[in-house]
Amino acid sequence: MSSKPAEVFASTRPAVGDWPAIADRLGALRSKLKPILAELKGDIDLEDELTKECRAKFDNAAATLPCYIEGEQFKVIVGPRRNEARIADMGKLLKRLTRAVFFSICKISQDALKKTDLSEDEIKKFLTWEKTGWRPVEVVAKVK
Repeated sequence: MSSKPAEVFASTRPAVGDWPAIADRLGALRSKLKPILAELKGDIDLEDELTKECRAKFDNAAATLPCYIEGEQFKVIVGPRRNEARIADMGKLLKRLTRAVFFSICKISQDALKKTDLSEDEIKKFLTWEKTGWRPVEVVAKVK
C-alpha cells in the first residue's frame, strides 16, 4: 500500500461532459483503488460491524442525547438520533389527496412487507418488478 494514500485522491477531474476523459479517469481510478480496497476489505467490514454494535448498544437510550464508549486510546461518540419525517395521519392524507392520487404515489418496500405476517409467497403476489432502480457502473479496460 502506498505510504501516501492522499495521492490517490489528489488527481485532476476531467471537464464536465468530456465523456471519453471521464471514462478514462474513472477506469484509472478504479484500477488504482481496487487493490487498496481489496487489502482493506477485512478492516472495512470490521469497522462497519463495530459501528453497528456501538449504535445497537444505545438502542434504548434517550434519542436526544449523545452516548459515549470510552476506550484507553479512543472515545466513541454515538450521536443523538436524527430526525426522520413520517406521515402522522395516513387517513387524513388519503382524504386530502384523493384515493387515486394517494395510491399513485404510495410506495411500500419489500422489507416493510417482510415485517408483516404475510408469507414470502403472499408477498410475491403483490410485487411487480420494473427497471426503475439504480444502474450499476462497470469499468473495463479496452484491448489494444
